[in-house]
Amino acid sequence: MSKYNMKLDKDQIKTLCKLENVIGQLVNIDVNPSWLSNIPHREFLDSMYIVYRLDATCIFGDGFRETKTMLIDNGIVQYMAVEEQDLYMAAMRNIKPEILSMSDFVYDTPLLTISVSGFIYGAFAIVSRDIMDSVAEKIGNDFMLLPGSVHEMHAIDVNFFDLNHTELTYDKSFIRSMVYKASHDVKNRDEYLTSDVYIYNRELKELRTLKGDQSWKLQLI
Repeated sequence: MSKYNMKLDKDQIKTLCKLENVIGQLVNIDVNPSWLSNIPHREFLDSMYIVYRLDATCIFGDGFRETKTMLIDNGIVQYMAVEEQDLYMAAMRNIKPEILSMSDFVYDTPLLTISVSGFIYGAFAIVSRDIMDSVAEKIGNDFMLLPGSVHEMHAIDVNFFDLNHTELTYDKSFIRSMVYKASHDVKNRDEYLTSDVYIYNRELKELRTLKGDQSWKLQLI
């Protein structure tokens, strides 16, 4: 049942396999199709899939949390007697967001990091419209969503690259190339998520591509 070969007895399995323990995970869209065929999932934006995991801290406690999650496959879905939509709604309800200012660490850049409590698979937080609205409120404007890893994403004021005090002119191709390099600099390739940049419009409640050719409304749960 698990990537980490958890040895669980029947009571532990019953305790674990509940909707209250479901968490979401974003993965890059270029995953192996044969792997994905046995995994309940849905597409998110144009570069990612949403998959689901069970948080086993209800059994093992909070220590070493990263090794205590179980990927939900079709067998687990059958055992739980649920559908993918049930997993999605549960994962959305179970998000415990963490929004941290990184300005003190990145040369006074007005940068926020978006994740979840424990910082495990925290990039999933960007699926929530409520959380995106909270980020926009903290920034005070629409924002650019910059990729980090499967564990976190970053947000910066959409006008940051056009600040009057900068002597540089940043065009979209420069931003994309900069982000591509940064997103591929993750230490563990399993943590790579995307190289794409999106902009959140707080009035329309939608994410759109940097070049503006596609947009997606975020659901309110």
